[in-house]
Amino acid sequence: MIAAGLLLLSVGVADLARQFLGRGSRSARIGASVVVVLLVAGLGTAVVTWPLAITLVVIALAWLALMPSTKDAAIASFWPVVGLSIAVVAFVVWAPASAEGWMAGEAAGSATVGKTVLAVGVACFLLESANIVVRVALQSERSDTSVVAVTAPVPRRGLIARLRRPAPPEPAVMTKQLRGGRLIGPLERLFVVGLIFTSAVALLAAFIAAKGIVRFPEIQKDNAGGTQAEYFLVGSMASWAIALASAGLLWAVGATPEGLRIS
Repeated sequence: MIAAGLLLLSVGVADLARQFLGRGSRSARIGASVVVVLLVAGLGTAVVTWPLAITLVVIALAWLALMPSTKDAAIASFWPVVGLSIAVVAFVVWAPASAEGWMAGEAAGSATVGKTVLAVGVACFLLESANIVVRVALQSERSDTSVVAVTAPVPRRGLIARLRRPAPPEPAVMTKQLRGGRLIGPLERLFVVGLIFTSAVALLAAFIAAKGIVRFPEIQKDNAGGTQAEYFLVGSMASWAIALASAGLLWAVGATPEGLRIS
């Protein structure tokens, strides 16, 4: 459990470092991410042994290499997500049976420490790493629909078509692009996890419905063949799936507010 939490913590903090250094050079982003992973692994040696820490470093560095940042999201795939999920589940299931050989000090028998580390790691992963996963899903959806969106009708070459004057171009409308999606996504996922833990099912349903109502005018004005609605659904479903999976993982190991309460 501690190993799974450290893995998610190293991946989440490294992706946050890449995001905050997004305007810097690529070598600076990569260097900062590697330093963060090594730092988390070094701190993790207080509760895990060096072989397990090295394993966590290898998995985290593989994630950083296979899941690029924002500009290169179109070339990524979902296989790193599947691999990381399998690794997290394996560490959660396998670690209790072999804690004596892989855990250092008294951490092997401390269930509260493991649950706390896992909860912190999940929270860090939901901030930026989950954004990257959702972005990859949206890029794959956009690449599939781009062919349909750019298809233009074949122009007629008759006499009437040659005599007809081309229509004047429409004036460009200056629109301000809001960049709040990068912040709304993490807040939404954390909010969903919190509602699940508090058993506020009615409030969760109202929140999901409210999001659809707020985005309905934008979807209704979509002139790109209805792709905006599908784009919205893919992004929302991917984000909610990550939140539900995170809540299910924490619930399965007992890392709930009641389970973390110190008596």
